[in-house]
Amino acid sequence: MHSMTPETFGHIAKLARIGLPIEDFRKSLRDFETILAHFEELGKIDTGGIAPMIGAADAKNAMRSDDDEIDVPEEAARTRERIAEAFPDREEGYLEVQKIL
Repeated sequence: MHSMTPETFGHIAKLARIGLPIEDFRKSLRDFETILAHFEELGKIDTGGIAPMIGAADAKNAMRSDDDEIDVPEEAARTRERIAEAFPDREEGYLEVQKIL
């Protein structure tokens, strides 16, 4: 294990903008070295056959591509048509709204 020097730890604390009083500095340095030792232990584990994960759940992307055809139920299609017919300003099949920006 590589030992963390007080100078290096002080530099890391400065970069992280952590102000440590001198009495807390030594304890924090020991705690940081303990954390690094845990990471070294984890680095010894053979993970060659394990697929990488991005989270704890087996989540799938719920987004669809924009070019997919959407199967719209009849009732929703009729509602959409009624709204479009009632809309005051239409141009080339689009609903025209007032500019707000």
